[in-house]
Amino acid sequence: MFTWDDSHKWLRDAHDAHRAYEECKSIYDLLLPELTDELNNYHSLKWSSMQYQKLLGNWLFNFIQMTHDRWFGCTPNMIGVNDTSAYIATNSLEFIHTYQQSHLANRNLYEQVANYRYQSSFQQTELPSRLNCTVGFDLVGDTTAPVCISEPFHSFGRVGWRFLLPRRSFPKELHDYATLVDFRLKPSVSVNVDKTWRLARLGVASNVGIVDTCSRLIRLHLPLIFLEGLPPLLESAQSIRVSSLFTAVSMQYNIPFKCVAAYLDDSCPIFIHQHGANYGTDLFCGSEYYERLVSNRFFTWGWKEDEITDPLPVPSRLQSWRISPSRRILLICANRSPYLTRYHCHENGVQNLETIEDTIELVKKLTHLDIEISYYRHDFGWDVRERFGKAGALIPEKSTRSEYYGLHVVNYFGTAWLETMAANIPTICFFDPDKYLFRDTCKPYIDRLFEVGILHGSADSAVDKILKIQEDPLRWWLGDEVQEIREAFVERYARLEDTWLDTWVEEFPRMAEMVRDGGYLD
Repeated sequence: MFTWDDSHKWLRDAHDAHRAYEECKSIYDLLLPELTDELNNYHSLKWSSMQYQKLLGNWLFNFIQMTHDRWFGCTPNMIGVNDTSAYIATNSLEFIHTYQQSHLANRNLYEQVANYRYQSSFQQTELPSRLNCTVGFDLVGDTTAPVCISEPFHSFGRVGWRFLLPRRSFPKELHDYATLVDFRLKPSVSVNVDKTWRLARLGVASNVGIVDTCSRLIRLHLPLIFLEGLPPLLESAQSIRVSSLFTAVSMQYNIPFKCVAAYLDDSCPIFIHQHGANYGTDLFCGSEYYERLVSNRFFTWGWKEDEITDPLPVPSRLQSWRISPSRRILLICANRSPYLTRYHCHENGVQNLETIEDTIELVKKLTHLDIEISYYRHDFGWDVRERFGKAGALIPEKSTRSEYYGLHVVNYFGTAWLETMAANIPTICFFDPDKYLFRDTCKPYIDRLFEVGILHGSADSAVDKILKIQEDPLRWWLGDEVQEIREAFVERYARLEDTWLDTWVEEFPRMAEMVRDGGYLD
């Protein structure tokens, strides 16, 4: 469990997180051109900052946020007495997963940052000599269509989603405009770690600040795939020609996709589709910020903010035809790492423990009801089930399809409650309003959702509402006031629709025509 003096508690509320996030954006704008020059020199390239932004911009932004958080959260007693070995990730996804869970990796990062902040010095001597890294990739699928689609739906790692657009039975109406493609990494081989480049800027400095600390540590922590492993990726990308790329999730962590997007750059428009909640609603959202920076057109779940954002519905994981009235309640829980990897409008770092404890108190007051729980699929070291058990708040775990529960209770403002709202399943969502900030365009919807009892600012308020409606949730849910705001909110922020493909069939011909005419490259 987290031990570094609960340092994440330097973030008191969402306003602190917002200020930190904005500072990190400014640091990112300073360091991206610097890293562009260094990597161009290293790889003998003449890439623009935008090309590197497509390749590694989200990793860079995350790393800056992590370093910023550790800078303001560290204390002098975290200074490393001895030189410590550094963790070097193979790619950006491995990097994030490691820092979400590894005590050792986070301890070392805290030590590095604390040494610079309090001693203006960090001597790093231990690096692995060799690490495994992929030697390139292949593209599978027809690339002659104007739009090549990769990972089009809003979920990481859920195999079943790929069958919504299977290659062999790809919708006939889209055949002239789009095709499905896969990027497949080749096997990994052992490569030499360039210790000289990575360690070149470490050591003694004077008046080291947060920007300089980020700049120095970027070299040490840059994932292998962007330095030692980049040449074979570029060699693979040279043989690929696509007119444009469309994705929901590939621009985040699919390295071959990102490499092709960067390599082709201005000749290949990038279309990105929203793949989760908090986009369009939260005052700031790092994933949305990055994806809109690198896309020629950004498709949303209903909202529009500028000339590149447009609504495009997506399929729902909940099947409306399966929904049946019931008094059974499903509690859906979020869980986040105690180690911050990016700033959010919601709970950051150890603040997640407050949500766990609030949810335990809610369960203890509802154990007499027919209620089951869906724990988050990653525990992140919190031992959530054990905490619930020790507190006397154990309830049965989810035993059937989500559609068969008559009331969903969600302890975070995220995708789960957007899905039930879109499916018209009675829903109650509770969260700490001090941890959330919403955009001005979203606030009227949020206010109305609070007024009708869908949103709640505490677990106690949610409990009161559940007890009041649990005999017949639909009677409350189907009321005119609730349905009016639900429909308005869903139309703008949660267009998860059974008829999503009909809209795609209308939209993709327009996209294809613009791609053929070069309209996205002006």
